Parts: sequence; C-alpha cells; structure tokens
Amino acid sequence: MSNEKNIVIVDNDNNYLSLVKEYLLRHVQGSIVSCFLKAEDFLRVVEDCKPDLIISAYRLPD
Repeated sequence: MSNEKNIVIVDNDNNYLSLVKEYLLRHVQGSIVSCFLKAEDFLRVVEDCKPDLIISAYRLPD
C-alpha cells in the first residue's frame, strides 16, 4: 500500500498558499492540488481527486 496522499489546499491568499505548498512538497509524499476560495471549484476538485486531506490556508484579515 502506498504512502502517497492526495492533498487539496483551499486558500484566500496566494502567499500563504505558496508557503503551505512548499512545506508539504518537502515533507509529504503525494500530489498536491490547490484551489482558490470558490465553492464550485472546491467541490469539483474534491469530486475529481478524492483527497485524503484538505488543508485550509486562509489568511485572516489584519
């Protein structure tokens, strides 16, 4: 059985997305799919890739 994971990152800030993605690429075996905060995109991506993990990388307002 493979250790690879399908991961979806949902974000509202491209800088945070880049940091999270960079960390995961170094520490997690698998494919990483990212999408922006639009419900229809999120649902489509989740249905298409059946992720093992969904990560929220939201940046809170200052």
